[in-house]
Amino acid sequence: MDLIRIKNVNKTYKTGVTAIYDLTLTIEKGEFLFIIGSTGCGKSTLIKMLYREEKPTSGKIIVGGIDVAKLRNGKVYKIRRKIGVVFQNSVLDQTLSVYDNLKYRASLYDITGNEFKKRFEELSKMFELNEIKNQKVKTLSGGQRRRVDIARAII
Repeated sequence: MDLIRIKNVNKTYKTGVTAIYDLTLTIEKGEFLFIIGSTGCGKSTLIKMLYREEKPTSGKIIVGGIDVAKLRNGKVYKIRRKIGVVFQNSVLDQTLSVYDNLKYRASLYDITGNEFKKRFEELSKMFELNEIKNQKVKTLSGGQRRRVDIARAII
């Protein structure tokens, strides 16, 4: 099943700069996509369009069966809870523990109680978080922090 379907998407800014030209891409549920490229090639623009922070000049973006362009502002969470993004710079709260960072993030998407505990256990096994779950993020090594960032995107 397609999680994300991007068809002939273009993004040209008022300045005349084209950030994305005729992009067509399909991402299946459960797949991971890594977007890398030089400065100014459209990586951030693509993410902003997926999250509906920017609108494409033309083309169509479907996330989880929802046409992003037709989604009303108050319903943006419907697409944002279907995809996770790991940014270049960590967006974790440095003063919270690993567990509390993930718990807070999950609560934004109504993942609480036993559902959160189950997800945390799965991610803890996957990313070896159990040993560091009570540590504040500011005390983690770079690699540990990156593992928590990825778990945050997946949760």
